[in-house]
Amino acid sequence: MKWTVTVMALLISGQTHAEDTAVRPSKNIALGASYHMEPVPQYEYCTDNDDTTQLTDGDFLETEESLWTHRSTVGWQDKERVILTLDLGAVKPIRGIALHTAAGRAGVNWPQEIRVLTADEDKAFHEIGELVGLSAKRNTPSTEKYATHWYWTDQLRTHGRYVRLAVQSQPFTFVDEIEVYAAEPELVNEPLPG
Repeated sequence: MKWTVTVMALLISGQTHAEDTAVRPSKNIALGASYHMEPVPQYEYCTDNDDTTQLTDGDFLETEESLWTHRSTVGWQDKERVILTLDLGAVKPIRGIALHTAAGRAGVNWPQEIRVLTADEDKAFHEIGELVGLSAKRNTPSTEKYATHWYWTDQLRTHGRYVRLAVQSQPFTFVDEIEVYAAEPELVNEPLPG
């Protein structure tokens, strides 16, 4: 079943992303954002012309069928690291990040790490955290069977125009949706780490 994420009040009041435990803590400021992918996606069963818009379109898939067999997913095979860089259009305060994926069959494993970096207009990236570890404080994916999963955190205190996710996953990387959550406006004045 395909879900369109539009009902903010339900998510904030405690409803979850289907089977996962992630709740949207604030406005998703990445909705409709443009992004760059390196390398270009090439997994044959889900690659299509819409890969350049699907990661921030607000649609995510919860299915018992393999996520990577659906065209709404973006996928890579035999790539050690996948770099996804979102452009939020302006420097914005950020309190959280979420990435929706799946694993558990056909040799598809959960990501080993998802490094989060942000940059202002100067495009000088600063590492903010590691999403797999941050997400594990709240929820962990099933390791016993196929499942979809939201890696997410609302514990960031940063800002940026550009948000970069460096995903390390072997031998496959599949991403269905990315969200970035707004923070208090005064965070745009705090220095970035590093």
